Amino acid sequence: MSENFKKGFADNEGFKKFAEAFDAKDLETCMSFFHDDFLEIEDMQLLTKDDLRLRLEADMSRQNYISWHFELHFYNGSCVIVSSKHKRDGVDYNLKTLNTIKDGLIFRSINYMEAL
Repeated sequence: MSENFKKGFADNEGFKKFAEAFDAKDLETCMSFFHDDFLEIEDMQLLTKDDLRLRLEADMSRQNYISWHFELHFYNGSCVIVSSKHKRDGVDYNLKTLNTIKDGLIFRSINYMEAL
């Protein structure tokens, strides 16, 4: 998985695989992209992999959650910068994310989400 993930992000296939798993409500495949020691800073909160699981599970259960327009801005094997658009409960958002990679998986993440 880790080699495919690293290669995938270099050519946007990682986004496609994650999006397909999300659309199929395949939580385990989505979670497999993240390191066991994953941590994320979002809205001045520190979130763990368990917190991420709960958020993804909630988003998957929403009737009107949509993600689109994934853009890879930077990738060098240890860092990934991406942006994407999301619709949650009728509100459009722009999400910007900086991720560090460890063992081929997302290890640390800083997110900034703003309503459009």
